[in-house]
Amino acid sequence: EVYPLAAEAGQGLGNTAEAGQHINVLRVRAAAPEYKSDPRMMVTAGQIDLDFIMDERERELAGEFNRWYDLVRPGAQFFVDRGKKYNPHASANVQVKHALRPIPQSQGDGVLKGPKYPQNPGY
Repeated sequence: EVYPLAAEAGQGLGNTAEAGQHINVLRVRAAAPEYKSDPRMMVTAGQIDLDFIMDERERELAGEFNRWYDLVRPGAQFFVDRGKKYNPHASANVQVKHALRPIPQSQGDGVLKGPKYPQNPGY
């Protein structure tokens, strides 16, 4: 998980060459022996953007159940845009409010004194 996160940080700081190096470490590790030195497997700084890194994170961490956290970390609008772009079943319904999850009613009900626990906007 550290390499894709470092790639995301590098890209966010404008250092796409460093981000590409982190992605390349993953690709070499995951490649079959006959492809480990194949230059076509390597990415360049010009190929790196946040969508590319998120795609690579998805492949690397599939089944880890942290996808929602990965998609909301760059911001609510990124979450909405990516959902609409890649999930045709959700595109009609995904909204900015979905970048936050609803606070369970039991949380609000548990406040006995003072103001009630607030609900996230839109829920």
